[in-house]
Amino acid sequence: MNLYLIEDEKTAKNYKQLINLGAQCTKLQWSRTITDLPDHVQSALITIQDFVEFQLMDSCNAKTQVGFLNSDEETLLFSLFQKSPLIKETLGYGVVLAGTEADQVICELKKLGGPQKIIEALHSQKHLILI
Repeated sequence: MNLYLIEDEKTAKNYKQLINLGAQCTKLQWSRTITDLPDHVQSALITIQDFVEFQLMDSCNAKTQVGFLNSDEETLLFSLFQKSPLIKETLGYGVVLAGTEADQVICELKKLGGPQKIIEALHSQKHLILI
């Protein structure tokens, strides 16, 4: 999982929505409730996912990357999703906005022993993107 910092709040909010859209498309593709999706629907879902990926690559690149989580850190982060609704609702969606939201996440990560790399990135006062 890579960590990126961006300055523009509007872009960060757009990415949060796009990441959520991509996740919802994936859920639909793997749904056990809704099965046998027509080919044109499958194709549309893939198109949406490709669009999301393309948009994220626009700002999330080598210039904005500040680090990455190794497999142990990722496992720790995933375990925190089960322990903290705040962590799940922010880092679980892949975007933490600078300011109050970041401050709350920092406190929660410190309390739960979360990955230090994320805490350090959030101290930057920029918007954090995890993909």
